[in-house]
Amino acid sequence: MKIIIETKPLETMRYDTWGDWYYDDVGNLHIDVANNIGQLPTENHQLLVALHEFVEVWLCKEDGVTQEQVDEFDMETYPTLLLPDDLEPGDHELAPYRSQHRKAAIIEHLMANFLNMTSYGVVK
Repeated sequence: MKIIIETKPLETMRYDTWGDWYYDDVGNLHIDVANNIGQLPTENHQLLVALHEFVEVWLCKEDGVTQEQVDEFDMETYPTLLLPDDLEPGDHELAPYRSQHRKAAIIEHLMANFLNMTSYGVVK
């Protein structure tokens, strides 16, 4: 398997998200991170999102959560729910990858601490 991590403009991503992971037709893992939004102003911010996506996809793979399940929730179910703007799809109690997402958030924020990014955000 090849793992391809890219930063790209938000409008070229599969859907409106800061970070996304998916497998292509030959089994390569792609991790895409938006590089033109104010919430991710530096390479360190983008690295943290890529790290989050990598941990999340790997835990999903280990736990049997498929890309199809994640995509269906993120792209079809989540947009129909009336939620506060600050809730990420993976934080929702119905997300099939909630556990994996929340564990990835811990690693992401731990790495932010290692990078001395003290105002990176909070884990709820």
